[in-house]
Amino acid sequence: MRDVILDQVSYGVWVQLLVRAGSAVDEEGEVEHEWQEMVLETFARNLYDVSDVSEATHRLRDDLSDPQTIPHVMQRIDSELQEYINPREQLIHLMEEGLQI
Repeated sequence: MRDVILDQVSYGVWVQLLVRAGSAVDEEGEVEHEWQEMVLETFARNLYDVSDVSEATHRLRDDLSDPQTIPHVMQRIDSELQEYINPREQLIHLMEEGLQI
């Protein structure tokens, strides 16, 4: 059960980290903090299905700065985090634990 709760908490944290890191990308594709770089390297390429981190981070920055594309990028972030966190697996384990009681 602990893992399910941690997954629920981590989802919101990852969303905030991705949005803040993506918003912090400058024109050269650089960010100020190491944690931002780590977050972008971990997720940006998968969000846009590209191999170049720089291209992905620029696209994320652009999408986050345009009110028209924010809903779409949030949907991409949600899909990526669902795959990364894999809450379905944790819920299945929780149900299996419950059945053993």
